[in-house]
Amino acid sequence: MTDQSAGAGRESTRPMHRTARSPVVDALRQARDAVAREVWAEAYPLLRGLDPTRLTPDGHAAFADAAWWTGRVEESITQRTRAHAGYAAAGAERRAGYTAWMLFYEHQLAGRSAVAAGWLRRARRHLRDQPECVEQCRLSCVDTERSQERGAFDEAMETTDRMGTRANYRDDHARLVAVKRRYDPGNLFRLDHNIAP
Repeated sequence: MTDQSAGAGRESTRPMHRTARSPVVDALRQARDAVAREVWAEAYPLLRGLDPTRLTPDGHAAFADAAWWTGRVEESITQRTRAHAGYAAAGAERRAGYTAWMLFYEHQLAGRSAVAAGWLRRARRHLRDQPECVEQCRLSCVDTERSQERGAFDEAMETTDRMGTRANYRDDHARLVAVKRRYDPGNLFRLDHNIAP
């Protein structure tokens, strides 16, 4: 390439400023885009073609979702197990708890009840000391089902109400509980999805 400002026929020594990206970066970007759009059939081959050592826990979780939604259950379990290990190592307890619950669910559906029970215990352990959060709703679903199986319908309804309150208020729930404890400790003001002090 010649530098026209330096005169015809002379080679330019100025560096060329291109915004070329590597194929790996492009594949990651395309995979993230497909995951964001939940186009799993497009996301799966992109994620499958990446070096697994380049994936973050979120990347493994996305890969697991893509595998699940394209009917590759065992691959989903493998990728979700890697995501869980990454979240647990990073101390991301809520993400680890959610991922452990998903592994419970996947193993349960695959008929591996003992393995599923182990993942459920891990999910409870990760979420035990967390403020009430949406991730705990998944555990409440399991508790509700078990109460129903025992015929403890009042207990099942109470768990369901608690779960509905958490789900409705999401991450604001802990803050709202603190306000309720301070200003309405006797729980005088009650509405649907009541926040107990």
